Amino acid sequence: RLTLPQETVLLVIGALFIAGFNIIENRVQFLREFPSKEEVVLLISIMCPAVLFGIANFMFGTAGLNHLNRRRYYFKSLLAVGILSVMACLIMVYLYGAIGASGSFLFSEVFLLALIVRKYFNKLPSAVLE
Repeated sequence: RLTLPQETVLLVIGALFIAGFNIIENRVQFLREFPSKEEVVLLISIMCPAVLFGIANFMFGTAGLNHLNRRRYYFKSLLAVGILSVMACLIMVYLYGAIGASGSFLFSEVFLLALIVRKYFNKLPSAVLE
């Protein structure tokens, strides 16, 4: 859970990004002529949370599980998520195009974090990945 100051900082950064983009949009020739600005903003909006999940995956997975000597579990989790990610991307791109690709990327990061957190809390049996 984010604290109120963290949420405020994220909202301010988002507002500054939107305001800055609106200010320079008409002044920069490349942005004026770009054909699908709305789609690009939508794709970025879908993928932005994946950055936070990716950081958490690094901290709890790469650093944490390696330090706890759970390398085998982490390797199998990465392998399973990698295979699932490719399959999800193929299906979602076929159905939804670029939006499906960005959604499958976000899904993969969330699923990897779920597997990592599961190992920390041992809520579910992990015989499949061990």
